[in-house]
Amino acid sequence: MSQAKGYMGRTAIFFEPTYKGTPSPKNGIIIPFNENKIQLTQGIIKTNTILNRRDSARPGLGRKTVGGSLVLPSCYRTMGYFLKAMFGAPTTTGGTTAGYVTGATGVTTTIGTWNAITDGSFSVTINGVAHDITAIDLSLAADMDAVAAAIQVKVRAIATGGFTLATVAWQVGTTNFKITSGTLGVASSVSALSAAATGTDISGASFMKCHAAVATLTAGTGRYTHVYKITNTEQPSLKVEKGFTDLGKYYLADGIKIAKFSTAYGIGDNEHIHTLDILGSSETESNSEYDASATALVLSRMNDYESSIKEGGATVANISNIEFALELGLDPEQFGIGGGNVRTSLPEGQVALTGKIVAFFTDTTILAKAMAGTKSSIEVKSENSAGDSLTYKLSEMMYSVTTPVIEGPTGVKLTADISAFYENDAGNSSLITTLVNDVPSYA
Repeated sequence: MSQAKGYMGRTAIFFEPTYKGTPSPKNGIIIPFNENKIQLTQGIIKTNTILNRRDSARPGLGRKTVGGSLVLPSCYRTMGYFLKAMFGAPTTTGGTTAGYVTGATGVTTTIGTWNAITDGSFSVTINGVAHDITAIDLSLAADMDAVAAAIQVKVRAIATGGFTLATVAWQVGTTNFKITSGTLGVASSVSALSAAATGTDISGASFMKCHAAVATLTAGTGRYTHVYKITNTEQPSLKVEKGFTDLGKYYLADGIKIAKFSTAYGIGDNEHIHTLDILGSSETESNSEYDASATALVLSRMNDYESSIKEGGATVANISNIEFALELGLDPEQFGIGGGNVRTSLPEGQVALTGKIVAFFTDTTILAKAMAGTKSSIEVKSENSAGDSLTYKLSEMMYSVTTPVIEGPTGVKLTADISAFYENDAGNSSLITTLVNDVPSYA
């Protein structure tokens, strides 16, 4: 048997409805990653048992625990899921227009032709999700508006995404149909229609004229803004699957929570990453993936050079690097008697948000704030040319006092530790994270 290779590895995540609970549907997300060091460990306990001989007695077994880390390439899409894993679902706004499809003009308005249809059908993809629309009964339609209304009822019967609020309109002036997604934004779209697997096809030239040869597709516009804050709600838990796809072996860890999150900007000329320290409950092995239909995320890479920084609300260019970490305050000592020798819960406590900056010593602004114990703020934003962005705002924070030193003939730098907190900022959170991208929802 050949050796497993790291490049064939796969990591998938699944949000649990309750701690260690089974999600239904699973809605797995396959993520881009650099390292997956999540693992199950169980120590061997040395005993002091005496057996009237020099050899040691058989040792005992310790607690089973799941822990480790994930190192992720900074990604404008992926980070939304892990921010949710720390803070819960965000407040999401945005999206400007909806995507739609318009059919060719000159659709027949002879109502008798439409009344003859009692099992009309077509296939359509809305917001990337394909469904057959079937059992369309047009026998009682009095006019073309009624035809459109009957079709709309069947489209909206699909209880997912852009289908549930989609509109089907008859455009009397141009004698054609228009089907519009029920959501706004860049992820909003409607495909051309095609024949469904069953029923009488009404997508084509004899009826709706919305087939691929003549249909016009218009994409939705406007990106989505997701805002995450620290709240008093329970921290979500995950299942995380580590897959060795070349061996057909998959290890599913459950009860996973993020214990610590850290990132840094300007630390050398390196790939920008986020590191997540993990705690969990148990892990099982399988010969197949937990969710064969999991969705693979497409990497939208965030780069260091796309970043800017504000200190005290003003954009500055004298901070050469910043790093910060958020401790989530998880309680790892949750091993109940009769709990299967694994963690049965993982409650969260108070967070601790700390970090460090290194600045060119060009003036004494930061040093003066440190010396006086003056409250300030730090805001780091990365944004690409498509309009995707990730912003971390430490709304209220203080600097440690560390006066600069002279270490040689080159430029002098100022180093200061930072500690964030909440006192009275209007944002109501010591860390406010704003993610802008093309993902319509992380709910």
